[in-house]
Amino acid sequence: MRQRLLVLGSFGAALLALGAHSALGGSEPDPGAGLGERMGINEGVSVPKRRIEQEQLGLEEINPLLLEDAAAVRGTGAMWVRLHSSNHPFTSQARFAGFDAMDQWVRAVQGEGLHAVVVLSPWSGTATALETDSYVVPDEQAWHAWVRSFVERYDLDGEQDMPGLTEAIRHWEVDNEPDLKNSLAPRGSSIDPQSFCTIGQYGHVLDLTAAAIRDADPTALVLNGGIYRPHRPHGEAWLKALVEQHGDAIDIVNVHSYPEEIGPFLRGIDTAVAVADGRPVWVTETSVSSERGEAWQANMLEQMVTGAFERGVERLFWHTLGDPPEHARRRVGMSQNALYHFGLQPKLAVESWIRLATGAP
Repeated sequence: MRQRLLVLGSFGAALLALGAHSALGGSEPDPGAGLGERMGINEGVSVPKRRIEQEQLGLEEINPLLLEDAAAVRGTGAMWVRLHSSNHPFTSQARFAGFDAMDQWVRAVQGEGLHAVVVLSPWSGTATALETDSYVVPDEQAWHAWVRSFVERYDLDGEQDMPGLTEAIRHWEVDNEPDLKNSLAPRGSSIDPQSFCTIGQYGHVLDLTAAAIRDADPTALVLNGGIYRPHRPHGEAWLKALVEQHGDAIDIVNVHSYPEEIGPFLRGIDTAVAVADGRPVWVTETSVSSERGEAWQANMLEQMVTGAFERGVERLFWHTLGDPPEHARRRVGMSQNALYHFGLQPKLAVESWIRLATGAP
């Protein structure tokens, strides 16, 4: 996944949490009346690493931002959030070792009654080849121990749980977009991507991680890292081979899609459903840009959400809540794909999203 920023101003997030839904003509979101239980926001509760580093934010400064994010996500009617990603041996806020940062995130999410899917990975993002020249985990025992301890803390089994945990995290995604790492070298890397993060290499890490997750929590569900282009030959072949060779590690088949038209999106969904062979299918990242017009984005959003669910997708996560500021768009892969403009000014897309999530007319 490309490096992206989600910057939520305190005033904007608080305004959304308190009144954005009312401003759109609704009342307090009621996901039970719509599709909200099946809808999520990718990175909806997050503070960008760049912002943490630039502003030297500590846990005390980050906490109110996470709380505002969680309230903002809940205000859209979505009931799920995806954390990308908890990197060994740190959490997604890579400055902080141990569990403190992850505990803080979990408290913010569960405080709004949101459910979580969390990415576990020995490497970060699609820039993995800038961190290592070998995708395979160098110390498998240490990786197993870390994953096991991480999952154990959030499984709500009464043993070594996070203090104050009220809902178990049951859904764990192993790394992110491995097929992209195998086809596109990150900027500045000299590694041949075709020999990096191969299906065998990723599958081995997937097997190791799934075993550690289940060792800690036999009830946990494992998602493969979202396949980036299931509608294209490389992504389709990757997904088919991965499930065929390492299907025992996968409880939920997971794909990503950033389409320009509805046709490729639906083809990718059909591919995933066919390959899943009865397993649930999730789309943990998808979106389209409002650069082609807010009405176009809103219309596409409705087609994508309804089309995915009609084809059997169990959960769908939009990327993401708010657009980055204009100066940051030059540094990120997607500029205006979020539900809101920067500062959480509503787009037409969020009206469509809330209507679908809550069942509002």
